[in-house]
Amino acid sequence: MCSGRDTCLFLLDPAPGAERAARAHLRPWLAERVVNGRTYAGQLGETWRWPRRFAYGLAWPLIAAVRFARLAPIASAAGVSAKAMPAFVLALILASAGEGVGFLFGPSEAPRHRRRLEIEKGHLVRPGEASAALRRVVALDEPA
Repeated sequence: MCSGRDTCLFLLDPAPGAERAARAHLRPWLAERVVNGRTYAGQLGETWRWPRRFAYGLAWPLIAAVRFARLAPIASAAGVSAKAMPAFVLALILASAGEGVGFLFGPSEAPRHRRRLEIEKGHLVRPGEASAALRRVVALDEPA
C-alpha cells in the first residue's frame, strides 16, 4: 500500500491465526526491526560528517515520534485496529533505536544479520500463508 510518497505502510495481518503466528515468531520480528534500522542508518550516515551523525543518533526518540505522527492517520484510515497500535508503536521505537545505533556506530554486522533474517524468514512461513498474504497485499494496493 504505497502511494506516490516515499513511505509505505505495512499493515499487521488481522486474519485468524496471524496473532498466534506473530507470537510464535516474535523474537525474529523484534530483531528485524532493530537490524533494519541499524543497516539503513549506518549506510546512510557513512557519507555524513560526525556532528550530523551524532545529532541523529541521539535524536532517535524524535524520529519514532515524527514517524508515528505521520503514519498513525494513514494506519487508522487503512483500518488498523487499536489492538494493533502497540505493535505498530513498538516497531517504530525498535527501528528508530536501531537507527540511533547505526548513526552513532555505523552498520557493523547489521547488513549480514539482515540477510540472514531474510533467508530464515522463509522457514517461518507455513504452506499457503505466503500466497494468502500476497493476495491481501495486492488487494490493498489496487485502486479503489
